[in-house]
Amino acid sequence: MKPVRLVLTPTRNRRLNELIGLLVFASAVLLFFSLVSFHPTDPSLNTVGSGPVRNWIGPAGAYLSDIMLQIEGIAAFILPILLGALGWTWMQIGR
Repeated sequence: MKPVRLVLTPTRNRRLNELIGLLVFASAVLLFFSLVSFHPTDPSLNTVGSGPVRNWIGPAGAYLSDIMLQIEGIAAFILPILLGALGWTWMQIGR
């Protein structure tokens, strides 16, 4: 259980805690948008797409959402929720 404590333990610098929280929260939002805007015809590791990328985050979002949905399925939507909660917690610790 020690690694979980290290992730949830704030630093002594208040601004650093807010910055870490903001970065984690922003990555959760980007991950969520890439999963929501997944389109099966977007280029990915096992799909060659010749048209424009329809994912809202772009080609990186198309690849990331394809990998996550293949590995975890619909449960991939839990990760952005957990990351968002962790980022929000870090931002609140900074206050």
